[in-house]
Amino acid sequence: MFRISNLKYLFFIPSFYGFLTMTFTYIIFILNVIEYNPISYLTHIIILLSIFSFFVSTIVFYKLNKIFLTNYSVTKIILNKIILIILYSISFIGVYLYLKEFFSYYGGYLNYFLVLFSDSSSELRSNGQIASESIGIQLTYFGWIAIAISFFQIINCKTSKLWWIPLILTFLCNLLFIDRTRPMWILLVLFYILFCSVQKKIKFSSLLIKSFLFISSFFLIFILIGNLAGKISEEKQYNGWDISSSSQNIVFYLTSSYFYLDYIICNENPEYKFDRTINPALKALKSIGIIEKEPTSLINDFYGQPYKTNVGTFLEPFFRDFGYIYMIFGIILHSVLLNYLAFLFLKIKSSFSLFLVSNICVINFFSFFTPKLNNFPIWLFFGIGFLIVIKKILIKNV
Repeated sequence: MFRISNLKYLFFIPSFYGFLTMTFTYIIFILNVIEYNPISYLTHIIILLSIFSFFVSTIVFYKLNKIFLTNYSVTKIILNKIILIILYSISFIGVYLYLKEFFSYYGGYLNYFLVLFSDSSSELRSNGQIASESIGIQLTYFGWIAIAISFFQIINCKTSKLWWIPLILTFLCNLLFIDRTRPMWILLVLFYILFCSVQKKIKFSSLLIKSFLFISSFFLIFILIGNLAGKISEEKQYNGWDISSSSQNIVFYLTSSYFYLDYIICNENPEYKFDRTINPALKALKSIGIIEKEPTSLINDFYGQPYKTNVGTFLEPFFRDFGYIYMIFGIILHSVLLNYLAFLFLKIKSSFSLFLVSNICVINFFSFFTPKLNNFPIWLFFGIGFLIVIKKILIKNV
């Protein structure tokens, strides 16, 4: 028997997030809240196929795993505190190395913080290449693991509330990057972990209200960091509906990727090489000297008329790497295979496996905007997860 209250279990399923965000943003796009040039019928078909795949996959995985989802509970295992201290320490070292580059560039930490808290803070974002080669950026991602695991343990295992101190400090350190994706990514992970922890106690109506409040906070942070980065203009920049300049910037952020995807489909030919979709692996091979060629940068050029953008949904790297067939694979990968992987991790029920599932949800949440599957932190997190699985297999075989 179907119950509306059971709809809350859809929040477990990664493809559900892809369906929600792509449907919502695509509707805004076709309503011409911002007037873009018309996109091709082929691009519309590809977008609708993606949304349909997310929807069907969500329904299928929900029906196949309904009993498991309705009886799911987290395993309250406390991770060794030393491991958490190490993870936080690595992250703080990363922040130090990142800031060290900027301190040197600006002639001292005082000058740097004067810029950070001034109207010129957008300089830090535009000068991001100063520290782009620093290993500090990569080290900070270990802090994301620490935040998620300590948050899990605080709300589930009655761990000391003192762990809130490094958790909050690490989150605040991520704001120093003047990057809207970082805090949003972390908050989405925490939202998923919180949902998994309290889903038996929370009603569907209450979940919807709390989700609305979360999304409102989400956009507030988006606007705040956008102002710091100089990306929010006080003047209206786009034709379309008569809305405020801040609202215009949010709508452009939510919808411009469809316009960019259409531009590359209509104006570019695939390069027929797996250069963008496995970018982190190629960079790692380049760093240890196995390959000589520098992988293509994941920072795209700005294209489009009458407005320019450089993001093209999760499908952009698949098309540029190997064309339409690879795009279809990308749709199946995000809507079906990632669901399957998420359920494998959900059944493990450890705090780290839950962290991995939350990142799969993040991948699909941002599918309307930009690819996350080819980002370094995802490869780092799942690389660590793979090593943990291998370790468990070896221990069982000893």
